[in-house]
Amino acid sequence: MQAFSQQESVATPFSLSFLARYLGGELSPGDGADPLLSGVALSSQEAAPGLLFLAVPGLRVDGHDFLDEAFKAGATAALVSKRELLKARPGIVVPDVRASQSRLAALFAGDPSRRMTVVGVTGTNGKTTIHWLLFHLLNKLGMPSMRVGTLGIEIPRVSREASLTTPDALMLHRSLRLGLDNGMHAAVMEVSSHGLEQRRVDDICFDIAIFSNLTRDHLDYHGNFEAYFAAKERLFELISKQGKGPMAGVLNLDNTAGQQLAAKLKTWGLTDFSFGSVPAARLCWSDFTQGLNGSRMKFTVDGKVYKICTPLVGRHNAENMAAVFSAALALGFDGQAIAESLYSLPQVPGRLEAVGGDNLGVYVDYAHTPNALENVLQALRPLTHGKLWVVFGCGGDRDRGKRPEMAEIACRLADQVVVTSDNPRTEDARAIIDEIVAGGRDFALVEPDRRSAISQAIAAASPGDVVLIAGKGHEDYQIIGTEKIHFSDQEEAAKALADRNERMSCKI
Repeated sequence: MQAFSQQESVATPFSLSFLARYLGGELSPGDGADPLLSGVALSSQEAAPGLLFLAVPGLRVDGHDFLDEAFKAGATAALVSKRELLKARPGIVVPDVRASQSRLAALFAGDPSRRMTVVGVTGTNGKTTIHWLLFHLLNKLGMPSMRVGTLGIEIPRVSREASLTTPDALMLHRSLRLGLDNGMHAAVMEVSSHGLEQRRVDDICFDIAIFSNLTRDHLDYHGNFEAYFAAKERLFELISKQGKGPMAGVLNLDNTAGQQLAAKLKTWGLTDFSFGSVPAARLCWSDFTQGLNGSRMKFTVDGKVYKICTPLVGRHNAENMAAVFSAALALGFDGQAIAESLYSLPQVPGRLEAVGGDNLGVYVDYAHTPNALENVLQALRPLTHGKLWVVFGCGGDRDRGKRPEMAEIACRLADQVVVTSDNPRTEDARAIIDEIVAGGRDFALVEPDRRSAISQAIAAASPGDVVLIAGKGHEDYQIIGTEKIHFSDQEEAAKALADRNERMSCKI
């Protein structure tokens, strides 16, 4: 496996004075020397001779508090926004360390995004599915591509993991450079509201921006829906300022926020590649049907009609497919070639992922927002011959307002509702469950132990029933307190199914 270390740079070392001019910052010369810097360090543990320590302010920790440790570890200079803490040591003073971090990340990596086609995918739900499918589609159509998102960073023949939907600026640019050096022509990236707000993607040169939808999520961070929308909107502002190539906006017109963004496309100088079930969309999808083996629909684009088949189910996945199709069109691919390639794209991990069961359908899905849970339950209802079960919880230290809302949706759309824990973090799991339960009624089971909740739901289900285990999807852990413990919904469901099958065989 090939990967960059945090300190690595692919560019020629730069002098401290050059970097000060480049960033428009104030130079603190220290002893008067003008040292060469070969890279940057984000933590005092990474600090070493030849590196510029970045005193980045975080939500819980401020890098300025570790300046002394960084210099003791050998850092040659530091980038700060608090001049007095630098004292007489060498460094650069700037108004916003985060913004400068993004510029430095691009500089030291050789600005790789300018030499690649870069597609950014933002929205509340659907980012992972869209970026995954588009990544595989582009490779299938002959455009060597990499991806960056919730499921990690993937470069064909080069594997790399990332814990954030949108990694920090240093990781992003180094990963893009790694992809460029390995023959990648394109990168498909999930772009989160956190990543946009924290300026991680400020110096990525996007060609296309995809917007899936905007529904309730992350209000614990953004404070209100307007601020959340403004963060998403920044992706289109960025592509307007420094984009290249097609400079296209792929927008969902079935979502109010998508309509608001579409009204600004001309102002931003972006080409319209909107999609939706409404006639105003450039790609209008219609005639949606689904069954056990997937879905069928029609896409009408500029008067041409394409018949689409996909193994994915749910109307929300019709929207996701429309986004992928539109983005590929914006990149210049033939519509019929795109349509013929969609059915064979691989399953998205943890997104309506079938676990197994001969006479019982068990699915694992990442749905952790009200809208996502509603979409998935609506998708599974037509496939359910018996009762529809849902096992779900809500994350701790996150938006509390969505807890009763998700309970209302679960109780309205499912026949049997099991409430459990889902990454309680530093909150009491039972207290979270109490807030969930307040929003619904007639729960089949309230069980804080997620393993037991999954096991009991599968054991109690009857042939023809469908059990949805929602919230974790691809995640293979539970966060309890500050500790991350291995836990996989897929593994637990498989064990529960095996136990169920064994019990049933004993009755025969």
